[in-house]
Amino acid sequence: MKENMFTITTYNYSDENFDQWVLENDYHCVYILENGRDAYIGETQDAKERAAQHNSDSPKNKNKKYRFIRIHIITGLLMEETPAKHYENLFIKLMKVDNKFNIVNGNDGQRPHYYRKNEFELYFDKLWLKLEKKGLVKTKEFETIINSSSYKYSPHTTLTEAQHNTLTSIVHTIDSDETQPHKEKAFKTRPILISGDAGTGKTVVATSLFYYLKSNVRFKDKKIALVYANPSNA
Repeated sequence: MKENMFTITTYNYSDENFDQWVLENDYHCVYILENGRDAYIGETQDAKERAAQHNSDSPKNKNKKYRFIRIHIITGLLMEETPAKHYENLFIKLMKVDNKFNIVNGNDGQRPHYYRKNEFELYFDKLWLKLEKKGLVKTKEFETIINSSSYKYSPHTTLTEAQHNTLTSIVHTIDSDETQPHKEKAFKTRPILISGDAGTGKTVVATSLFYYLKSNVRFKDKKIALVYANPSNA
């Protein structure tokens, strides 16, 4: 695994001299805008143009109010649009839980599937360490975040198509009262079982379901709880 597969270059964002930036290459990149407190994460093929857009006075520009002072551009020889969107999604989700910055992104970006996805996830290990050394994250190993309850049970995790379809099916079943007791048919209260291999996102679906139930006035008087096995107590 190459240590220098990706580089992180920091520019002064507040001077607005975007055209004078000397970029190492013109490949696709992921960027982090920050002011020491708030941060926005994005991806682009033209960092100068995107930086100018974020700094414009357009009413559509929601980021102007954060007065970002630095931009950190992450790129490399292998960085293309799809891996960049992949890394953007990972950065947003992980950095929200890391809590070094208040991540102001409205969503988690795209979570693409592509041929070299596993390869780029291996590269991500080294890249995260570079972020930690530059002070952009405070958690040294991102696996610590992934294994945390804050990450696993976040209601804002982006669902895959399969997870979304499963959640929709469960919600429709609950809304139809099919799980409720039925005297004429001798039905007792029936459970809904979510099955799948490890890593398919069963916990993500369950968490999104609980968030839906807690947010729905129809279930405001219901007690909602999550019980899970903790290997450390076994």
